[in-house]
Amino acid sequence: MSLFNRSINVEVEEENGGVIRLNGRLRDTQQGKTIHEIEANMSVRVTDGEIVKIEGKMLKVPMDECSGALKTLKKLRGNRVRPGYGKLVRQNIGSNEGCVHLASLLLAMGNVSVQGSATYARERMSDEGETNALMRKVAEELNLLDSCICWREDGPIVREWEEKETL
Repeated sequence: MSLFNRSINVEVEEENGGVIRLNGRLRDTQQGKTIHEIEANMSVRVTDGEIVKIEGKMLKVPMDECSGALKTLKKLRGNRVRPGYGKLVRQNIGSNEGCVHLASLLLAMGNVSVQGSATYARERMSDEGETNALMRKVAEELNLLDSCICWREDGPIVREWEEKETL
């Protein structure tokens, strides 16, 4: 039997008006018994990464006081998922007013929001030039350029954008 297991699941759905909704769940088990089950929902505007709505639920926690950490979520509303988001989450949600487990879930959701926004742009924007311009803007704002082998300045992603821009 497993001593400890953490699973984090994040799904992304489309909302109206260029907004995506992230539905996240963190579940911790110790020797098969659930000790944490936390859910968070976050709506993020695709064009600039602004968090327009955020809420959460503590479905299973070891202590009643844990649910008080949900009040810290309001500190993220109006902020953007971009460099500094992780620090913002750790300082506000992973603080002595919040919950490190909730912070872990929100950090994963921030990463997934970038993937969800990119998928939205590719699927919903009809003008390829507009899509490429948005993708480049987001990549620059999130410091994705040169962050891995595929996102390097002379790598396949940037090369594809440049090829489409010359068409």
